[in-house]
Amino acid sequence: MIIITNNQKRVLIYAFSGLMVLVLFWGFVYLPSANEKSLLKEKLNNVNKQLEKIKSIQEVKDAIEKGYVYAESVQKLKNELFSLDELIPYEEEGILKGMSALARKFDIEVVVIRPGNKAPALNSEKIEIHIGNYVCSRLPVLIRLKGYYKNIVKYIEGVGADLNSLVLVDKIRIAKTSKDYMLTADVDISIYLKEKNN
Repeated sequence: MIIITNNQKRVLIYAFSGLMVLVLFWGFVYLPSANEKSLLKEKLNNVNKQLEKIKSIQEVKDAIEKGYVYAESVQKLKNELFSLDELIPYEEEGILKGMSALARKFDIEVVVIRPGNKAPALNSEKIEIHIGNYVCSRLPVLIRLKGYYKNIVKYIEGVGADLNSLVLVDKIRIAKTSKDYMLTADVDISIYLKEKNN
């Protein structure tokens, strides 16, 4: 038989007590916290998945809103194109007559209206301008006017707006006449017309 001394008994009791403390710690603290840790990890993964869904829903919502913005922009461009289409007539005769009538309104004498040759209207890249099914053409016109400075300025300001047409003033040359304060103005303008696309 093995005889255990009191000191050895104490060491065994302390060792057994320490082992029991470790077992109890492992059973009551470590295992529950490990389980809780895995549960928290799982919850975190679920929250991350939900956040991804919310982000994708937000992205779809943003895309839809942008789509509405794009749709509004397209509609605005269509409206501008429609109003531009209304500003560009088919024939120049009405505009030329309107220019003479506008000159009379401002007490200006029209000495000459000399249309040039019609040519396709080109953009800055030298490509023909199309509006819907129409090709835009540019008709250069020289108008020589006699009148007072103030009236000539009003005429030039009103030439596009009053005629409800796309008329651009390209160049103005003004010279004094022999009568009073009368001036002679040579005004180069461009009238934009539309023609059926062939």
